[in-house]
Amino acid sequence: MKEKKAKGIKGFLLYSPISLRYFFRVYNKKNPRKFKDYDIRAEEIEVELLSNFNALITNDDGSRILDFSSKALGKD
Repeated sequence: MKEKKAKGIKGFLLYSPISLRYFFRVYNKKNPRKFKDYDIRAEEIEVELLSNFNALITNDDGSRILDFSSKALGKD
């Protein structure tokens, strides 16, 4: 087993509709076509959203979702 500190690692939280699971993907800086996927086993992970393509939305029924922004979907 090799362990590497995770602090400062930039990656993406992804969801697979096929396996119905979330996972963490880290892209290779030199070749973005290469990446490593990690299963998520930690229960509490601090996340900072950096993309302008996402928005926190509160619906009329009070439900809350993290989704693509209206601008990203071409609705703005």
